[in-house]
Amino acid sequence: MNIPNNIIKQQLNNVYFIIGTNCGGKTTMAKQLAVRHNMIYYSADEHYWEHRKLSNQTHQPHMNRLFLGWQEYFKRDIEDQATWLLACMEEAMPFIILDLLHLSNTHNQAIIADVHAMPDYLQPITDYNHIYALTADEAVIKRDFFKRDDKKPLLNRIELEMENVEQAVHHQLNTVIHIAKIEQQKIKAHNIQRDRRTTQTNYNARLKRVAMHFNLT
Repeated sequence: MNIPNNIIKQQLNNVYFIIGTNCGGKTTMAKQLAVRHNMIYYSADEHYWEHRKLSNQTHQPHMNRLFLGWQEYFKRDIEDQATWLLACMEEAMPFIILDLLHLSNTHNQAIIADVHAMPDYLQPITDYNHIYALTADEAVIKRDFFKRDDKKPLLNRIELEMENVEQAVHHQLNTVIHIAKIEQQKIKAHNIQRDRRTTQTNYNARLKRVAMHFNLT
């Protein structure tokens, strides 16, 4: 059954989406907005394994892809790895939307959603001023990606499994940067309001810009 976009859009009228690249600052921004404006914070990443259990090979083949081992996983071609990760993101979106529909219909508060999502998926089901993209330049990604708490297990696995740790880390960073470029191109092509993080970005000024875009007072 396909539910028309206008119905979904109406049901999500109290949901605000923070999208963008790794290291763009999505999680920090969404959590801060939730605290300041009494919003419900929703993290798509926190629900990934829950969604994975609900998925199956037929309908979500990328989320259910099996690898022969960590060597295969970490040594894949950058384009192959990027294509797979982006496909996983797309397959996870229906689960995320269902979560948000449930939250929207069971709470009176506005919801701030921290999600990895392409704008072409969200634009038909949300308003322009309900979506904002936070991106990061290459220098920030290289500096911060493996410093994040949620990426430390990945770094630990590389250190345990790979003979050339430095090469594997470099390969993973190049993959993340490649994905970020794809996401940035999509965001620009769809004219989504965006804010690029650099090593000189002022957080408070950025927070103010996002809040103003969302018309939060």
